[in-house]
Amino acid sequence: AYCFDDDNMISTFELPEGLITIGNYAFRDNYNCNYQLPSTVTSIGQYAFDDADAIESLYIPANASVGAYAFQYCSKLKYVNVGEGVSFGTYYSSPHYYYYTFRDCSQLEEIVFPTTFYRVSAINMLANCKALKKVTFKSPTLIDGSEYNLFFSGLGTDIQVYVPSYLVNAYKLDSYWYNYNP
Repeated sequence: AYCFDDDNMISTFELPEGLITIGNYAFRDNYNCNYQLPSTVTSIGQYAFDDADAIESLYIPANASVGAYAFQYCSKLKYVNVGEGVSFGTYYSSPHYYYYTFRDCSQLEEIVFPTTFYRVSAINMLANCKALKKVTFKSPTLIDGSEYNLFFSGLGTDIQVYVPSYLVNAYKLDSYWYNYNP
């Protein structure tokens, strides 16, 4: 934790294959490095890359656990692909709410969620990601969108939601998703 927090003297840094855990606040406020997560990472701590402004695209490795606020304020982040089995950690003691994971990633245009993502009960997970245009849900079942307003907080309804073709009608009929043009 805090190992390179607010350290802007580093301009290149490669996270090595074999790395398993990235602690809380590890690279917070580090503006110069465009990190790529190795496939071996299984745990990303709270605030780990908060305000790490050089990250442009991100693949979160399969089965990783992502802490609250992990990537908020990454202002150059444009694309996120979430691996299968990724769990978004909770904050405080709530077992179902994922807090501010990508909040205020002002250039985030697209995010892809895996088949194992099935519920959007996420407190401001994508809040104020004003450039967001495309969200893909690969889940083989209708995503529970009963709390989508928390998921898409501060965003318009011009976001295009992509789902498996056999679910398009179910999304269009769902009272929570019909505004998002599945």
